[in-house]
Amino acid sequence: MRALEDTPIFDDFSYMLAKSSSSANPAEIHGVLAGLICLGHKPEGKSWFDAVLKILEMQICPAPDQRDEMLGLYDLTSRQLDGFTGDFQLLLPNEKYTFAERALALSQWCRGFVYGLGARNGVIDNISTETSREALRSIIEIADLDFAKIEVSEADKAAYLGVVEFVRAAVMTLYGELASDTPEEPEEVLVYLH
Repeated sequence: MRALEDTPIFDDFSYMLAKSSSSANPAEIHGVLAGLICLGHKPEGKSWFDAVLKILEMQICPAPDQRDEMLGLYDLTSRQLDGFTGDFQLLLPNEKYTFAERALALSQWCRGFVYGLGARNGVIDNISTETSREALRSIIEIADLDFAKIEVSEADKAAYLGVVEFVRAAVMTLYGELASDTPEEPEEVLVYLH
C-alpha cells in the first residue's frame, strides 16, 4: 500500500500536535505540506511555515524539536514528489485505527491538500489540463465527505486502498503540472481556514 502506514510517524505527529494544543491532525498537516510543495514553496522561505501554523490554529511557533519534525516531513514529502519514482506516500493512520478513523483521516488529508493548494490566488482556477482539473475535483469531493452520515459496507472498506492510491496518483499528476508552472518563491500566501 502507498501510505506511510507501516511507520510510527502518524502517531508521532499526533503526539507532537497534542503537545502543541493544535486541533489539526497529521494527515491534514501532510496534505497542507503536499499542496504547498505543489505550488513550489521551498523550505528556505518562511511563508509556507507561517501558512501551516495558521491552518493548524497555532498561536505561537512550536518548539524547535516540533518545528524540526515538520521540516523533516516537509523534506521527505518534497523529495518523494520531486523524484517521480512513485515513492510519494500519504501520511495516514494504520490498520490499528478503525476504518472510520482511517477514512476520516483520508478526508482530512484531502482537505489539507486543498488548503495548501488553494493558498495562492488563482492557482486552482488556472489548472490547464482536464486530467489535473478532474483529479482536483475528486480530491475536493473526498475532502467534503461527511463520514458521520455514511454507512460503511465491507465493499467500502475494500475500496479504501484504491481511493488512497487514486489520491496519491492525483497529487503526483497535479505536482507535475503545477510545480513546473510556479516561481521559486510564491509572492503571497493566503490561508483558507477550516
